[in-house]
Amino acid sequence: MTRTILITGASIAGPVLKPFNIVLAPYTAPNFLGLADWQLTFDAGRDSCIIYTAPANDALRVCFGFPMKIAKISSDRAGQIALVRKNCARMGWQIPRLLDAMEAAHDFYLGPIAQHDTLDERAIELPAF
Repeated sequence: MTRTILITGASIAGPVLKPFNIVLAPYTAPNFLGLADWQLTFDAGRDSCIIYTAPANDALRVCFGFPMKIAKISSDRAGQIALVRKNCARMGWQIPRLLDAMEAAHDFYLGPIAQHDTLDERAIELPAF
C-alpha cells in the first residue's frame, strides 16, 4: 500500500507502516493485587503481560502482548477483547482476573506495534484502528 502522509510539514510518500506482527492491549484495572509502587512482568513464552501501579497505587496499568498479524485484528471492541482472551487465557496466575477486569475497562485499546518505513529505525508507534 502506498500513501502520502504529512509529518511536521514534510510530505512523505511510500509504504507507511512496517508491522512487527505483535499487538499490545493496554488498559486500567482495579489494584486487586495490592501492588504499591511496583511492577511485574509475567512472561508465558510467546505471550506476556506487564502490570504496574498508577499514581496513588489505587489502580493497575495492565498491558498484554502477543503475536498477531495486522490483518487478523478485529476492528470492534468485542472482537479485540476476544482475541486477547484467546491468546492469553492460558497464562495462569492472576491472568483470568486481569482478563475479567479488561471487559470493564473504559480505556481498553488493542493495536499492532509498527514502524514507519520512512522514519528513523528506532521509532515505533501503535496505529489506531
